[in-house]
Amino acid sequence: MIRSCVVKKVTASHHGSSSTEINATTIMRPATGVKKATASHDIVLGGSSSTEINASFSMMPRTVAKKATASHDIVISTNRSTDDIESKRGFECKRGFQHLYKSTTTNSSRRVNEAYKATVRNGAPKSKNAMRRDKAKTRKIACLTEVVSSSVHALGRAFLSTRPVFYSGTKNRTLPNPIPNGIMLSAVEDLRVIDTISGARMLSSTGDTVFILIPRHDAIKDNTYVKRTLMALYALDKGKRVSEVRGKSRITVAEDNGKYATVGLKPRRGSTGVSEFWPEKLGDTDREVIRKVMSRCQEVAKGYLPSTEVRGLLFAQLLGGWQQISGVTLNPLWGSLACGKNYYLNSHVDEDFFYSLTTVASEQGVQDNDCYMMEAAICNYFTFAEQGIAVALRPGDMLIFNPLYHHCLSSRTARYENDDVFCLSLYLKTAVVGQNDNRLPM
Repeated sequence: MIRSCVVKKVTASHHGSSSTEINATTIMRPATGVKKATASHDIVLGGSSSTEINASFSMMPRTVAKKATASHDIVISTNRSTDDIESKRGFECKRGFQHLYKSTTTNSSRRVNEAYKATVRNGAPKSKNAMRRDKAKTRKIACLTEVVSSSVHALGRAFLSTRPVFYSGTKNRTLPNPIPNGIMLSAVEDLRVIDTISGARMLSSTGDTVFILIPRHDAIKDNTYVKRTLMALYALDKGKRVSEVRGKSRITVAEDNGKYATVGLKPRRGSTGVSEFWPEKLGDTDREVIRKVMSRCQEVAKGYLPSTEVRGLLFAQLLGGWQQISGVTLNPLWGSLACGKNYYLNSHVDEDFFYSLTTVASEQGVQDNDCYMMEAAICNYFTFAEQGIAVALRPGDMLIFNPLYHHCLSSRTARYENDDVFCLSLYLKTAVVGQNDNRLPM
């Protein structure tokens, strides 16, 4: 096993941006790519520098110290822009992985704040057996290839907040049905591509988990009856009369006539409370299949999520009593699912209370035994623009990601131009944790 040195300190540039220029937050030293040698199958590709896509840089370096922190040591700035704090203090702020409300004056926001405190205080193991299991999982996660950011491909948070940035799954910087004033880039050419079936992980300079790519073997080994799953996803797509809209900051774009749908727990609009939503035209059998998909994803994810954070969330749910989705595995982590057929999104962050998980499904790559093959072709890239990284996804892959870091799914690759690809995302909304009702007592 070959290991490279761990980067202890990096430097970055602070910058501004115009509406027509692509700016980038850059680390002024060459990125090392990954920290562990990958298997012969695994490929780590480097794309073009952000300077080659008309980026403007301001060379004012600042030091970012990599500080060791516990996984549950969450410090979230909710009252001021983290960009402003970072520029004034000269270092990157720790974001954690949980979205909290800026105000704590309402009962809903107080419930979220108390749930956050419960996750921090109750994540530690309570027995020696639990401690041994935690250590074993920590070693398993540590064995995954560690990816570091690519400074020459990274885009700054301030710039990503000014205009929608989309990524193509091909080498061309063009996408189907482009959005006016949107910036079209290529995940292959403008980001460093991480292509592996052995799993990978990425930490920020402050110790936050940015993503964990679950090894493909573990992701697909229990993924049976794929064709029946696809039938249910097609039924969900047809069960929606029109595609859902996520707002101005989170833009969903269809490559063709596919729809974007969300099911499970949703805060009610125009009224208080939380409801579990399923399209009326979606049959009970298809609903059950989708619930089983959610259950399987959660069970696989629990094997790679830090135990302290999972334990803390489940304890907070027990104390807070927020609603859980019905028919899914015992003690579900996520209460909602988003599904898009042949969709891509702009780079964005989400107001979620926990890590999210994304997986993709397609008929291409399915074997005769109705399971995915290990060597399936890449169908999409999941991008992290701030880090300059694109993670290659094959049908059946599972990626755990931090919703507080800019992320998005690319359009389909050329290999899947004529094949449907469903992207599924599991998440827990902060509004669900707060129960969306200020009349409820604390």
